[in-house]
Amino acid sequence: MDNLTQTSSSPAPDFQERINEIRLQRVLNLNQRLRADLKRERITASNACLLIIDFTRTKPDYLVPEVWGQLPPSQNNFHQALLAQRGKSRREDLGAGCCVIV
Repeated sequence: MDNLTQTSSSPAPDFQERINEIRLQRVLNLNQRLRADLKRERITASNACLLIIDFTRTKPDYLVPEVWGQLPPSQNNFHQALLAQRGKSRREDLGAGCCVIV
């Protein structure tokens, strides 16, 4: 009987050891991720807001023409394509677009 109980109980320590190793690996991985998070540069919310405000004041947004005016035609790629398309004949124009509506 004692021999039977010893054989049946021997896999339990191996199993428990494997579970403990898996738990240790999880804790080590979590620790590594937390250390990486600590190394990341952090800024306060007020500084982030100031950076956003500065960006919106210095970068022109031509979708708001009341503030920034119209986009100069030399920088407007869509305007240049429209001018090039107007120069073509009507027959060429039908095949030049991205799609044809029938």
